[in-house]
Amino acid sequence: MVLLDSHAGVLRPDDARGLALIAAGTALPDDVVDQFDDSLMIAGGGYARVLESWRPEP
Repeated sequence: MVLLDSHAGVLRPDDARGLALIAAGTALPDDVVDQFDDSLMIAGGGYARVLESWRPEP
């Protein structure tokens, strides 16, 4: 498996696109949200922190 991830720049706290994604997540159906567990949330938060200040090389 290969993970290809582009630098979208939505991990900054002041980015309106990131805030819109979070807001859209609040509208997820309960059956989808019920599948989330603590480990998923912890991993997602860790992934966001690791890449928060990352910038691609020119």
